Amino acid sequence: MLFNFFEKCLERNIRSAISSFQNEVDYLYPRITAEQSLSNIEDFTRQSNESLAALDEKIGHKMQEAMKEASNLISASVAGPKPELSNDF
Repeated sequence: MLFNFFEKCLERNIRSAISSFQNEVDYLYPRITAEQSLSNIEDFTRQSNESLAALDEKIGHKMQEAMKEASNLISASVAGPKPELSNDF
């Protein structure tokens, strides 16, 4: 009976130490559930999609400007003054 009492006291102390250690670890490194991870991934994906859409719009605008400028240069070079050909044959 004395052994049983001693064993129960040790067991309680060990459980208390383990519980204290788990609380300390949980405080330092909060637990993240799978649902929280999926929610975070969804938020990051949404933010990435919004950023990519804005970037896509900017790239499209810049490409339109470049194409307009190239078209104007080509039109100007075709419609511009034509050099005279010399007849020095």
